[in-house]
Amino acid sequence: MEPLTIILLGSQGSGKGTQAELLTKALLAKAENQSVFDFESGASFRELMNGTGYTADLIRKKLNNGEMLPEFFPVWMWTDAFMKNLDHGEHIILDGFPRTVLQASLLNETFDFYERKDIYVINLNISRDEAVKRLRARGRADDTEEGITKRLAWYEKEVKPVIEFYREYEKCTFLDINGEQSIESVHADIVEALNLK
Repeated sequence: MEPLTIILLGSQGSGKGTQAELLTKALLAKAENQSVFDFESGASFRELMNGTGYTADLIRKKLNNGEMLPEFFPVWMWTDAFMKNLDHGEHIILDGFPRTVLQASLLNETFDFYERKDIYVINLNISRDEAVKRLRARGRADDTEEGITKRLAWYEKEVKPVIEFYREYEKCTFLDINGEQSIESVHADIVEALNLK
């Protein structure tokens, strides 16, 4: 099958990571001769944060305060990951980025460079109340009340415009999925929308 490029967007707690894992399995089952490159920005940030040295100290400080890292970090991370890992013909799943319109524009240039054609943007819709409930239950170290409030405010300010940007972007197929369903129902909706049955 033609290689798919899939961007999973949604607020913190919307289930992007879980759906990325399920989607990876579905793609591998559909076309066993194709690989899947699954890149999650949050995991990469946390890996940097758990490192040592001056940069790791600054990352920890910002993330522990519920702040977002500067634009150059995610751009550098996905550029580095693409250059080291992409071959021709694999599926790509991007979990949790781009997080700003600037990043979306730069990512689109990256897709053009790598000649990616079938681009799908999947927005996992959940309410703010549902996001807060899920983040409280998740219990990660950065899921403090202050951290949750800051991240959701940042989502409203920066990520929602990215969603609207992609809703109008002619080089992608934009899909709205109800993220408040069961994990299995969300996955089933995604599989159906991508015609992976």
